[in-house]
Amino acid sequence: MGEGKVAVKFEPQGKTVRVPRGTTIRDAAAQAGLVIDSPCGGHGTCGKCKVRVANHAGEVSAAEFMTLSREEIGKGIRLACQSVVCEPMTVEVPESSLLGSDYKILTATGEAGPGEYGDPPVHKQFVELAKPSLDDDTADVDRLQAAVGAFDTELVLLRDLPRRLRQADFAGTAVLTGSRLIDFEPGDTESRNYALAFDIGTTTLVAELIEVSTGRQCGVVSRMNPQTSYGDDILSRILYTRQKPDGLRQLHDDVIAAANDMIRELTSYGHVDRERIYEATFSGNTTMQHLL
Repeated sequence: MGEGKVAVKFEPQGKTVRVPRGTTIRDAAAQAGLVIDSPCGGHGTCGKCKVRVANHAGEVSAAEFMTLSREEIGKGIRLACQSVVCEPMTVEVPESSLLGSDYKILTATGEAGPGEYGDPPVHKQFVELAKPSLDDDTADVDRLQAAVGAFDTELVLLRDLPRRLRQADFAGTAVLTGSRLIDFEPGDTESRNYALAFDIGTTTLVAELIEVSTGRQCGVVSRMNPQTSYGDDILSRILYTRQKPDGLRQLHDDVIAAANDMIRELTSYGHVDRERIYEATFSGNTTMQHLL
């Protein structure tokens, strides 16, 4: 337990976290995985983040006096973005104060047919090569290039190519992006060519796993963007990165962690090996892409 930290319990969610004294209830809730609605960016003007502090409620801020009624304050109602944690407390968070209670995440997409959007950036070609012999001492790389065409590759793969070819008994799948060899896999893996498409929205994240050779959608997952813990809108997040020394790192780490979780979910659902995913595309507004 960290020195100077106190426990905050959130009900009815049943989650407890320990945070430094002076932490806002909103930030404490974010650590507990609860995204409290605060479209004003934590300035205490929208009144969307109302919670009830069951015990050890701190002093009422000027913003709370302006936004809350005397009756609400008397009942322990506080603004999560304004009220700070000083002592161990229990906080009741109504469903109406959680971001996402009124949101519907749309994930329906159309499927593209093979070649509908042109040639994919990554393509795979299964080859069966003649084995070296006393009568055929062609270099391994030349032998492969004769089958798939001229290519460039990294030195580390070039050095490992002889071992890979022999392990595959000279029958395997070349993985190329344009004229660049990026892998050589044993056996015929032409059909196992996958890509990811991400929509990084201000409020929601959506990810789709696609089988490149057919355009088939193998799975789609969605969730709330965890960055909403630090502000609902783009401006609030920009200000957060300027006002907090580690704000940019927090926003970046949160969306990367969410993307990795979504990839794990997609590959588990579709029984897809992560090593067979060769491309990921991310779309989003300028701020979301920079934070990513």
